[in-house]
Amino acid sequence: MPKKKVLMAVLALIFAVMQILPAFANELEDKQAEYDDVQQKMQQMEIAKERARREAEAASDRMEEIVAELNRLQAEIKEIEAKRDKLQPLIDENQEVLAEKKAKMEGRMKIYRQRLRDIYINGQINYLDVLLGAKDFSDFSSRMFLLQKIISRDLAMMDTIMKETAEIEARQKELDAQMADIEKMRSDLDKKQQKAEA
Repeated sequence: MPKKKVLMAVLALIFAVMQILPAFANELEDKQAEYDDVQQKMQQMEIAKERARREAEAASDRMEEIVAELNRLQAEIKEIEAKRDKLQPLIDENQEVLAEKKAKMEGRMKIYRQRLRDIYINGQINYLDVLLGAKDFSDFSSRMFLLQKIISRDLAMMDTIMKETAEIEARQKELDAQMADIEKMRSDLDKKQQKAEA
């Protein structure tokens, strides 16, 4: 009898285990699915982490390029500013010299215009009449000397006016070229600063 009871107990136990086993198997499957889901999410997170690391490296490399470009642009800006600072005193000096020359030229032109006006009002001086109107040889030589002085002074004034006109024109061209250089430098500087700011 005890064997029968033991056998019955074993059978009851097997039956009970058989009843629990499907529920346990289902729970085990659920846990396995949950585990697989967590594993998949971890894998996706690893992929995202690796992608973020590569993007961070690319951004860091790009940032280094931008910083290098910015440093290069700032060096160019300083170079342009140095050129501008060096050229500005030359321009200022050229403007002063040009203003002085123009003032002197204006003074000479005023004298020359007055001379032309006097000639127009009094009529063209006939140099031969002046010489022939001399009373004696001493008067003739004095008149000749004065006429030569007047003529040489007129010619010298004309020569000076022409030279100064040419010099003023040359200085004006040089000044215009320097001003154009400054404007180009300013324009380049503005563009480079905008690029650096961007």
